[in-house]
Amino acid sequence: MTPPPQSYNGVALRGQQRVGHPAETFSSRNILLFIVAFRILNSLSLQTFFQPDEYFQSLEPAWQMAFGKDSGAWITWEWEHQLRSSIHPTIFAGVYYISSTLADLLKVSYHTRVELLLAAPKVTQAAITALGDYYTWKLGERVFEPGSRAAWATWFCSTRTLSNCLEVTLTIIALSLWPWHWSLAATQRDERDEAGLRVPRGGSVAESADELTRGLILALSVLTDRLYYQTWTFPPFRFLYFNIAQSLSIFYGRNDWHYYFSQGLPLLLTTALPFGLLGIWRTLHGGHFIRLQLAVTVLFVTFTLSLISHKEVRFIYPILPALHILTAEALVSTIYPFQHVSTSSLHSHRAPRITQLWKSLLSILLAVNILIALYTTLIHQSGVISVLTYLRKEHGSRNTTTTIGFLMPCHSTPWRSHLIHPSMHAWALTCEPPVNLAPAARAAYLDEADIFYADPDSFLRTRFAPPPPLGEKVRTSAEKKQWPDYIVFFEQLQPVMVGVLRGSGYAECWRGFNSHWHDDWRRKGDVVVWCLREL
Repeated sequence: MTPPPQSYNGVALRGQQRVGHPAETFSSRNILLFIVAFRILNSLSLQTFFQPDEYFQSLEPAWQMAFGKDSGAWITWEWEHQLRSSIHPTIFAGVYYISSTLADLLKVSYHTRVELLLAAPKVTQAAITALGDYYTWKLGERVFEPGSRAAWATWFCSTRTLSNCLEVTLTIIALSLWPWHWSLAATQRDERDEAGLRVPRGGSVAESADELTRGLILALSVLTDRLYYQTWTFPPFRFLYFNIAQSLSIFYGRNDWHYYFSQGLPLLLTTALPFGLLGIWRTLHGGHFIRLQLAVTVLFVTFTLSLISHKEVRFIYPILPALHILTAEALVSTIYPFQHVSTSSLHSHRAPRITQLWKSLLSILLAVNILIALYTTLIHQSGVISVLTYLRKEHGSRNTTTTIGFLMPCHSTPWRSHLIHPSMHAWALTCEPPVNLAPAARAAYLDEADIFYADPDSFLRTRFAPPPPLGEKVRTSAEKKQWPDYIVFFEQLQPVMVGVLRGSGYAECWRGFNSHWHDDWRRKGDVVVWCLREL
């Protein structure tokens, strides 16, 4: 008989493996390779828009790092005021540089070069996400028998180039490698000492290594920011100052205190929410040592972030792997009693019926998550991505400079990371916050997008030169903005555009579905493109 693995109160030590463990059939390397391939498919299938930060806080500064300040990247106010760490975009800057250099060495066509620059960040993020998935599985091995459950949020969010997605991977790697048995041993030290047993503890060598690692990471962060900003700065401090001392985060929205509990957690877990709540409740009432710490961490993070007025679901995304661990325990413990009853305690003619009922329920839960994942990654807010594909193709057929104007809420589409071509000159409505203004001035402040949507007809007539009639070129004006070759806007704005541009050379040349619904009235309807016709 094989002896059970050594453990502290059910916490298996690293290097030990349960008998009959499913992972024995497959090597860790094969599992990792499968996950990487799966996530690459996931990332390349994304055709929708989620959050502006996946482009403007990562790919845009990365594009500038790789191709220079005159490359057309949109650098937002956060970077101008040194609020962001440059480590995350530096990763993608390296990816852009390598991809561009490789394209030059291979002498590929310009179209292939464009596709390579579009795909490279996605594949990189897929590899980062795959590491997170792999270490979630490794952490699951340490807690209980491994199992997997589909979660739409991971398919929708995880392979996007958000810094939160990198945080998820780093968090789960840290949790998986964390010496849980040391923590548990410390809590049991006194009673084990009384029994004459020695408890393994981290010695001074391990502690010194931890301090050295933390110091190196901090030094890397400071040096990277020094190279990017060309001055010594500490973005975390400046971020807190601007968003807390000046309350600038409220400019982008204020949420109820219960937002993360009433909307955030339900959006992350969807059909698994009941099992997640059950798992947390059971764990807090005498659960497994590791799961107890995970549950406390989940609640602490959620409660702490609830104190901040501006909230977004992605802010709690890093706790999703821990939620998966807690949810799995409740889900599995709910399944097994049904299977047990159906095979032993019930009459034989009822057993298949209950088993089939349970299988049907699981199939429904899985199907709902798959449908949500497909809808959010292929359909919802797809127009703001596909319009850039159309514009790139149009530019390729023109063989001249192309001008584009986006009359949309700011940051409604990706920017240079998807426009790619340096001869595509584009502008959009801005939404700079009231930096360094007095509280009274901040309360009355309106950004450019707010001013536009307050009276779009007046905005266009007073700030733009008269639109060119059919067959004429764009009229230049030293005082007013010129009309572009292409105007992009949401369908909601179409009545205004018809009135302002009646009799001009503009006409609809492309329309793409964007969403069935939207919580922002300015973004409702299709994405529409009007082109300036020469004849």
